[in-house]
Amino acid sequence: MTEYYQREHAQRATLAKSHPDGYCRVTSANGANTCEVAISNAARLLTAGSHRLATDAEDRAFQATQEMGRVKSPLVESLEAARAQFAALMAGKEGPQ
Repeated sequence: MTEYYQREHAQRATLAKSHPDGYCRVTSANGANTCEVAISNAARLLTAGSHRLATDAEDRAFQATQEMGRVKSPLVESLEAARAQFAALMAGKEGPQ
């Protein structure tokens, strides 16, 4: 077990040099999921072999997906306004006009 922790510590040191912001993107070993994690978590995942560092293409896809999630469509905005109005009506208050 000591060897495992030595490898994890070495992995963390390597990641800290290449990712000075303290975060990196990893992809599950089967390539199904990409996520951004702290380098301490990344070191553990990489050492365990359950994940690998995301490729440039996976990184770009992750960034694009995150951006799409930040943009609200008019339909979502309308739905949120309707929910707020309904909640206000149920609470006996007048909702946004």
